[in-house]
Amino acid sequence: MPTLSTSETAIASAAVREIAGDPSHPIEALMYVATNDVFVCPVIGDVTTDLAGTQKFSMRAPFAFTITDLRASLFTAAASGTPTFDVNKNGTTTITTKLTIDATETTSLTAAAAYAFSATAADRQFASDDIMTIDVDSNGASGTKGAVVYVYYQRTA
Repeated sequence: MPTLSTSETAIASAAVREIAGDPSHPIEALMYVATNDVFVCPVIGDVTTDLAGTQKFSMRAPFAFTITDLRASLFTAAASGTPTFDVNKNGTTTITTKLTIDATETTSLTAAAAYAFSATAADRQFASDDIMTIDVDSNGASGTKGAVVYVYYQRTA
């Protein structure tokens, strides 16, 4: 793979940032996975609402990694209620205080209650071929659309 110049790197970074806020962008997931630091996990469609439930997103770990941060975003905010998400490793939660988005907001970054990882660091460490699933514990009130959970990680193998 060719090495990018400083200006080429800046242009590529700007392009990624430009589409980062658009969960419906078809190449967003490809762009982020290629940077080797975040999995973009769509859990509720951007056109229709979806009910809460388990395993709304599922994938096998392509390599060993440790989750370092979580975020969630919505295309359309819930009018009321709190959309709530859970990230699991092989069926067991990795967080004790779930990832939430407050009513009328579209990001978890401003949530009144911040998520918290499980006390045991091993809960966030995935081996190659472990299964990561994301549950929608609550989708808030009707009207919630386009939920995406961003799982930031550090590759360990």
